[in-house]
Amino acid sequence: MCCIDDILCLAIHPDGHLVATGEIGKKPKIVLWDASTGTTVKVIKHHTRGVSHVSFSHDGKLLISIGMDNERVVAIHNVVSGNCVGTG
Repeated sequence: MCCIDDILCLAIHPDGHLVATGEIGKKPKIVLWDASTGTTVKVIKHHTRGVSHVSFSHDGKLLISIGMDNERVVAIHNVVSGNCVGTG
């Protein structure tokens, strides 16, 4: 797993094999990793200051995250590509 800063949040994919963790720090990351092997699957960089919450959608295709910036930006990411598909 490639987390450098402290982990603030964690979510488990509906299939039970994929885990998402969110960090705090200057350049926080959301790290998707395999729960069986501990291998990093994808790293998502979107927020500033930190990621306070992560959650998978019920079908597991999307990952929702909330940043710790002043606006508390909510971002929706495609789990396969890591691309941000919407913010609010």
